[in-house]
Parts: sequence; C-alpha cells; structure tokens
Amino acid sequence: MSLIGRTIGSVRLVESLGAGGAGEVYLGIDEKLKRKVAVKAIRGDRRLNPGARARLYREARVLSQLEHPNICRLYDYVQEEDSDFLILELVEGKSLDVLLGEEGAPSNAMDLAIQITRALLAAHTVGIVHRDLKPANIMVTPEGQVKVLDFGLARPTRREEHPAAEEHEGRAEAFADLDPSLTRAGAILGTPLYMSPEQARGEEVGPAGDIYSLGLLLQELFTGRQAFEFKGDFQSLLPKLIWGDSRPVEGLSRALTQLINSCKSAAIETRPTAEEVLGRLRWIAAAPTRRLRKAVIAAFILLLIGATTVSTIGFIRARKAQQEAEASARRARQAQVEAESVASFLEEMLASADPSVRGRDVRVADLLDDAARRADSDFGENPLRAAAIEVVLGRSYRSLGEFPEAREQLEKALEIRKKALGDLNRQTLEVRYLLGGLSRDEGHLGEATDILKPLLEKEKEVLGPDDPLSLKTQSALTITLGHRRQFDEARELAEDLLKRRRMHGKPDDEKVLDAELLLARLDAPSGRLEEGEKLAKHALDGYSALLGPAHPKTLAATNTLSGILGYQGRTGEAEALVRGLMKKTEEVFGPDHPKTIEARANLAVYLDARKEYAQAAEILKSVIRDQQKILDPAHPAILNDMKNLVGAYLGLSRNTEAEKLARERVKLALGTYGPRHRITLECRSFLAFVLRDLNRPKEAEKIYREVLALRREVFGEKHGATMRSLRDLAKSLRAQGRNSEAEKIEAERSRILAEG
Repeated sequence: MSLIGRTIGSVRLVESLGAGGAGEVYLGIDEKLKRKVAVKAIRGDRRLNPGARARLYREARVLSQLEHPNICRLYDYVQEEDSDFLILELVEGKSLDVLLGEEGAPSNAMDLAIQITRALLAAHTVGIVHRDLKPANIMVTPEGQVKVLDFGLARPTRREEHPAAEEHEGRAEAFADLDPSLTRAGAILGTPLYMSPEQARGEEVGPAGDIYSLGLLLQELFTGRQAFEFKGDFQSLLPKLIWGDSRPVEGLSRALTQLINSCKSAAIETRPTAEEVLGRLRWIAAAPTRRLRKAVIAAFILLLIGATTVSTIGFIRARKAQQEAEASARRARQAQVEAESVASFLEEMLASADPSVRGRDVRVADLLDDAARRADSDFGENPLRAAAIEVVLGRSYRSLGEFPEAREQLEKALEIRKKALGDLNRQTLEVRYLLGGLSRDEGHLGEATDILKPLLEKEKEVLGPDDPLSLKTQSALTITLGHRRQFDEARELAEDLLKRRRMHGKPDDEKVLDAELLLARLDAPSGRLEEGEKLAKHALDGYSALLGPAHPKTLAATNTLSGILGYQGRTGEAEALVRGLMKKTEEVFGPDHPKTIEARANLAVYLDARKEYAQAAEILKSVIRDQQKILDPAHPAILNDMKNLVGAYLGLSRNTEAEKLARERVKLALGTYGPRHRITLECRSFLAFVLRDLNRPKEAEKIYREVLALRREVFGEKHGATMRSLRDLAKSLRAQGRNSEAEKIEAERSRILAEG
C-alpha cells in the first residue's frame, strides 16, 4: 500500500522515488523546515516484521555516526506504531549504475573514484563496514558530487558475535528474482556482482571485503565493463565469486591496473586499506606522464650502478618473494576450497529443513545429527574437508549444549588434523583449544585446565605469545581458573592478556574491552573492588559506544558492574543499574525475552539484599513462570531463581513454602541430571541449609554427609565443592552442640587447604 499523502512527523510524503528488496523511498516535504527530503520506509508487506525494523534501526544508527560530504546525511529516525522511517538528505542526480549504462566509463572517472574511496575511508575510520558497495548505491549529483547510500547491511567492525536476530535476519529470503541488486542468498548478504570471496562463502565481512567490492567497482568505472558477467543464473556465478575469478583488467595504465588487482586479491591480508587506496588514486591522478617518464629513467640509471651485486641480490630476493607468494596463494586456494565445501555442505543442511518435508517443528539438533551422519561419507576421500565440517558441527553442537555430540565431532577432527598436518599445525592447535573450552562448559574444570595450560605454552612457543590463537587460549584458561577459584593465577594471566591486548590495539578496541571485563570479574572476588569497578565502567562505556547499548557484551558489562557495586554494599547504585538494564532490554527485546527476564531476576536479588522480601518474591515468581515457558523445567537459570525465591520466603517467615520449593528443586535436578551431578549436589546441599535455618540441624547433617561423600567421590578431596561440604557439616554439628566433632571436621578442612 502506497504511503503517498501520509505525514511522518513534520514530513509529508508526496511522491514515490522507488523501491528495493526491503524498503521504499519517497519524496517528502518537511513542512517545518520547508525543504525536500527523502524518506525511507520498510516495504509494505514487511512493515510489522521485527527483522526489517531492526535492520532499518541499524541503518539509522550507522548513519548517525557518519558525517561526510560523500555520504548521504541522516536527518531523523521516526518510529511509529505500524512502521519506522529514515528521514534522509534528498540527493538529486543519477545513480552510478545509470551513468555507466548511459555512457560507459565516464570522463570524470578518477574524480568519482576518489570521492567514493573517501566515503569508504570515512566509514572504516569509525569502524563501519558497508558490505553492499555497488553502483546502484552511489548517487552522482549534476555537479559531479558523489553520495554513497544504503547502509542497510552495514555493521560495526571488531565484533565477534552478533545478536541472533541480526545473524539470521534475511535467511528466509533467497535471491528471489535473481536480480544482481538483491542482497541475500541463505546466509550470504551482499550484491552478487560486487561481493568478495569471503562474502560469497557466507563468512564475516570486514573492511577488506569493502575494498574487494571497491576494486570491482573501480574496474567497471574505468573500463565501462562489469568485472563479472551475470546472466541470471546465480548458481553458475557463485563458484566464480568464491574463487574471485573476475575478468582481467584491460586497457588501463600499469599503476591503475596494479591498484585494482591488489584490491581484488583473493588473499584478504594482501588487500590495501581504504587510506592506501585513496593515496594511490591521488598519486596516479596527480603524476603527469612526463614526471613518470623521468622517474623511470632515474630508476633505470640507479639499477645500472653496481649492477653485478645489486642485480644478484635483487634476483635472489625476487625469487624468494615469488616462492613465498606462490606458497601463500596455494594456502589461500586450499582454504577457499575447504570453505567452499563447508558453505555448500551447510547450505544443503539448512535447505533440508523444508517444512513441507519435515514439518515446522524440525530442530537445529536434528539437522546437525543428519549432517554429522553425512559428513564422513560425503568427504571420505578428502579428510581435511571432513575435518573442517566436523569443526563447524562441533561448534554448533556446543552452542546448543549438546556436549557429547560436540566432543565426538571435535575429537574426530583432531585425529584427522594430527595425522595430516601434525601436532603443531595451527588448525590442530585450534581444535585442542575448542576441546578445552568444551571441557569447561561440561563442568570438567580440571580436565579443561590440563588441556589449556600446556596448549598455551605450546602455542606461545610455535605461534608466539601475541598470536590471536594464543591470546584466545590464554583468555579461555583465565576463565577456567577463575571458575576453579584459583584467582591469583587467573588474575596474573588476565593482567598479562590485557597488557598484550593494549599493546596491539587502541583503548576502545573490542578485544581490549573484553580483556578489561575479564580482569574486572576477577577483581571482585580478589577484593580489588575499586580496580574492578574502574575496568568494568570503561568496558561498559566502550561497548556502548562501539557496539550499542543493546549488544550482549554491553549488557554483560552492565551486569558485571552491578555485581561489583553489590560486592561493595552499594546496593542502591547496583539496583539503579539493573533497573536501567531491565528497561533497555524490554525496549529492545520485549518483556518476554530471556535477557529481560534475566534483568528482572537480578533486580529481585538487590531487593532481597535490602530486605524487601515481598517485592522480591513477587518478581521471582513471575520470572520463574516466564522462564518455564521457554526453558526446560530444570534449567540452571530456573533452579537458581527458585533458590533466590526460597531465600525470600525465609525472609518472610513463609517456612513451609520455602522447604517445599527447596525439595522441588532437588526433585527437578535428580530427574534431569541424576544423583551425582554437581547441580543436583548443590540443590541437596541448599536443602540442608534450609533445614538448618529452620532449626532442624539433625536432618541437615544427614544430607550434608551424603553430599560430602558424593563430592569426594566425584570431584576429589581438594575440590572447592568438597571444602564447602566440610564447612557446612561442621556448622550443622555446632548447631547441635557437638563442638568437638565440629572441631575435628574443621581441622581436617584446614589441613587439606594447607596442602594446596
């Protein structure tokens, strides 16, 4: 339905300017400021689609950070009940694809190229990747000024993870009309004719992906011909995109040809930056032929001087460089082949979830199971490709909490890579890192430490201490030691990690912020509350500026800071933070989203700390009801909130309800995890605590002794959980007046602690 005639704020829509895959653009008249504007709206059939509205909001956020003469300006972002709108600068002129269609290579191609690159540099400077650079997204005014449009696919760089809604946004839309301007194919985002090889493989796209698109665009701008020929068949085009198999650059100067080819390099690390491209374009534009000829003659004369020595050294160096380049190209080609295989395999796996075949309730785990069964047979002749698939499957199973299946896939991949590549190859070391993280997720902290600690030493020796994989392993080991309450060793690693991150990055780099937040989490239990608060605040401010206030890392930093404030007894400040967090998550995700529910649960904890038990209990009961709609009944989050609700009941002297709920926790844990699981043992230990608090220490003692025996058997004598059981047992004995028995237990505990 057309929106012509509608008023958005002070803007009246008077004419349609066009429509794209997801949006419509209208000419608007701002009645207040008396100017023409462009208004971008979500396409009619998608106006109530949360994904479409999230994408438009992301575009508004991106444009709000970009103020540059070669980028279309954002005036306002308007949210209304049925749709959202961008109020944009009206750019009059023609799009570059229209100009190219009319006249081929324009006479002012160099000027246009410089302006386009300036816009790209402005975006990259503030951490924005366009991801859909193409002639249709570039307007040229009658005066020859370039305006880059449509940052709908743009995202901040230096992100390791994205909100799920953004990650999966658009996977339902295939290349419906096979029009080169469409922007989705499964997980592939971007325009086919201008996407980089990594983009075609569905991988994360960084600034280098924009540079590749710029290279294709420059080739078309200077030659008048597209770098790829598109005949309407995306499947036949896809292999060329993955390999970067574009048309050769013909008819241009050597310098310009070299620049375009460097931008189009299949090896990401060899592509120039936007700043380097801009400098090279300016040099080419400014250097007259005469000066170039003189430079060539001067260089030739210099080469003749000392020709014997210099030419020999030069030949050796050139030959060595050529060999290194050839080896690098082989590695890149092999990586592309493996990536292509993985992308193709997973695309088929996702396509197999056709509701018409398997019904609407097919689970991701079912798809993974099918894929795991196929992997060996499909790639039996090429084990390294099978290993690449198994790593992807292992990661996916782990993210779903299907730990045994994840371990099976990762261990198979490890065996293949050890045999084919050796123990010290980066790919082999990476699988060991993943297995260490998996062991931690499973709760096997000792096993995780035994994997990660020697692995880190090996990686430092082979790859160097500042290698990305070494730093990831160091972070994983730090977290593991923190879980084991080995805070001194964990802090030492965290401090070193932060030092290295700062050495190689700016203060507001995401990885630096990650390291700061990790150290902050260790500062609180170590008693360094002021240092932890300072780090957590800086991380929170950095994440908020870099990733936005609703990003999971921003929310996690808010939680950490509130916890540190709570440790200091500053419950009022902590509560205010949590209330703000709850409001933000509700605005962004809605009242029933798990993040909003989690924030409500945290608020209840602070209310309980202020002895506002009745209010805390009401919130916790609603939290548990909402969680039970989306989580398993014995999910750890539900069990934890049930525990907090028991505490609120005790504060209200509602003792019968408290005991009943504590016993229900034990029953749920037993039925789900079994009698020996750490969660079940924690639930039983807490029930004993409740009984002791209700002045029934004899009953508590019986449970404490049973839990102690199982913890000794499962975790060992020196485990922290075993130590807590000894402490609790001693308390139950003292509550019965059996002080001499309690002293013996306490002495035993002290001896074990002293032995380390």
